Amino acid sequence: MELQLLRLLVTEAELANHFRQQLADQDELAGAELSLLSEGIQVKGEYPSGFGFKVPYETLWTLQVVGATIRATLTEVKVGGMPAGLIRGALLRMVRDAIASQPGFQVEDESIVCDVPVALCELGLEIKVAFTGIQTQPGVLLLEAGQ
Repeated sequence: MELQLLRLLVTEAELANHFRQQLADQDELAGAELSLLSEGIQVKGEYPSGFGFKVPYETLWTLQVVGATIRATLTEVKVGGMPAGLIRGALLRMVRDAIASQPGFQVEDESIVCDVPVALCELGLEIKVAFTGIQTQPGVLLLEAGQ
């Protein structure tokens, strides 16, 4: 199957529901919330510190498409409301470990990269696609593809 023209609108509620399902077995991230902003995708929640209290965190991921891939780049990390550049590497290693068994997904530098045809092939869908754009606005994600 070849996608020659696509304009896919995904609501924040739809994406957040899928996000919660993917985190269902990740106890330490159980309360994480996803929001669509003009700047990208925000994920925030509270992480157990190991000292009996939870530490609030917030991340911002910007989106980009290249060919058949969607790239989410970590652009901001805050812990306890303060910039937390020192934990970027640890966070990206946790993400890499969490997606290691997901076909089509990998971490490159500070980005999660999804090769959409590979990911969909695992679901029994064989497609060819060339994405042309991706945008986020409050509450909405728009993905476009075409020749």
